[in-house]
Amino acid sequence: LVIRSLDTGEEREIITGLDRIGFPRWSPDGQSILVVVRNKNNQEGYYRINVQTGSTETIISPAENKPHFGRHEWSPDGKSIFYGGRDDVNGMYQIITRELKTGNEKVLYQSEDRLHISLSKDGQYLAIITRIPTASLSVIPAVGGEANELFRFGREDFISLGVQGSCTWSIDGQYVIFALWDANVDDPQWELCRINAGGGEIEKLGLTMKYRVRNLSVHPDGQHITFSSKSKYIPPALWVMENFLPSLMTGIEGSKE
Repeated sequence: LVIRSLDTGEEREIITGLDRIGFPRWSPDGQSILVVVRNKNNQEGYYRINVQTGSTETIISPAENKPHFGRHEWSPDGKSIFYGGRDDVNGMYQIITRELKTGNEKVLYQSEDRLHISLSKDGQYLAIITRIPTASLSVIPAVGGEANELFRFGREDFISLGVQGSCTWSIDGQYVIFALWDANVDDPQWELCRINAGGGEIEKLGLTMKYRVRNLSVHPDGQHITFSSKSKYIPPALWVMENFLPSLMTGIEGSKE
């Protein structure tokens, strides 16, 4: 695991002793990072890595073998996590919250297909992108409940639609931000969009990317958004977009570094 300073570019490497790791998520106090680990038997679990000592703690053992999907999130108080797993009994894909101290779990939502989730900054709501029964973006309370559909992408075929299964929240919690594939132009590309969490029309933010956009995350300063990108023509990369909010873009073209 490598931690890179955005200010200086300095990198610090942590040797974990774990098998294949991915999907790193900082804890709210900045003292640890939650990762998904896939062992040699292709079973997946969740581990917490102490960023000072490099020590690891098992949060969900690979022996439980609930395949990871989408994205996992910390609650704002760091006492719980939200994650996606598949129930081996009924085959449903589930959004689950787990108390770290007790290990108690609660199923918040389930679907016949994989889901992408993103927790609002205040921990009150989850944004969900799902493909079944229709490709859509919805919001549910973080304690569970009915889904409020914000946007329907228009086709049941998630792949041909080109919707990227990734979304995130604005810092103030008013908007859900996501990337949408625009094939109705001469040079098809991904475009960053947002929609009010209470509903309404989508708003295009004027920033585009030719290659796939994933793992969206808004910086705490509200002025930057990071994402990963990959295509068959270029290797995987991490990007940052600056000035991505409409109020900051008057007469300015969003920069990509």
